[in-house]
Amino acid sequence: MGQFYGTRGPNPKPIRERMLALTKIGTDNECWLWRGHRIKRGGYGQISVKVNGRRTVRRAHKVAWELAHNTPVPAGLVIRHTCDVTNCVNPRHLILGTQVENLADMRAKGRGSPPPDLSGTKHPLSKLTPQKIKQARAWKAEGLTYTDIGKRLGVSRQCVSGAVRGLTYKRSTEATKCLKPIRF
Repeated sequence: MGQFYGTRGPNPKPIRERMLALTKIGTDNECWLWRGHRIKRGGYGQISVKVNGRRTVRRAHKVAWELAHNTPVPAGLVIRHTCDVTNCVNPRHLILGTQVENLADMRAKGRGSPPPDLSGTKHPLSKLTPQKIKQARAWKAEGLTYTDIGKRLGVSRQCVSGAVRGLTYKRSTEATKCLKPIRF
């Protein structure tokens, strides 16, 4: 892992000393609150360190976990807070996991919000409405080409093809009601 050293002042302190000085330590089960710099988004603590001779800014809870376990966080994994306190650096409250596990835990505990549904006609850049998709399917059933339909609707033939065949705009409820198999 290499040694972490603080980057401030003429005689920088070892990172372990700086971490302790910037942490309000409670009992083993309490959160140890980071009193150093915190980023605005999410409130996670930050600390400036040198890793292999290069100065960098790291998340305080990640450094706390690495110091407690004397190993870097493995690639592809994140440090999760079991206490849900973003500025907690108590190693007993920090566990290794994947980002998928972290997000699932967040949602299970009622934090965060589900991603917005921007599929089909709900997408801000959507060019077709359910009515236009229904009309495009009717024109295709009459024998018009995707290119001709696209010209009438002001979209590309690829856009029309995907919508008519049900490959795109899948959740457009009015449009999917009229979806019929098309024979080519």
